[in-house]
Amino acid sequence: MGRKVFRWFTIALFLLTLVMIAMNVLGDDTEVRALARAKVGEVAGCGADCKIENLRGERGMFGETITYDVVRKGTHTIVCRRQYIAVGPWACAPQ
Repeated sequence: MGRKVFRWFTIALFLLTLVMIAMNVLGDDTEVRALARAKVGEVAGCGADCKIENLRGERGMFGETITYDVVRKGTHTIVCRRQYIAVGPWACAPQ
């Protein structure tokens, strides 16, 4: 009985990992980039008028990190994560 439970737990954990990869790493991140862009405008103090010179991004299973070089406002890093690891709405905050 214990082996069966362990086997099903392992399979469920594997499937959850696949879902997280599909949703957070391989999925479309247009919504996340829009949230991060709005947040960097807020943090830099120039809103939608910020001129982005360069950006670098990193996607992982638990979130996305985007670093923006804003003209005359410096470099700002924004971290976006889902509310519940693999599901829920995205929220972005400066690092």
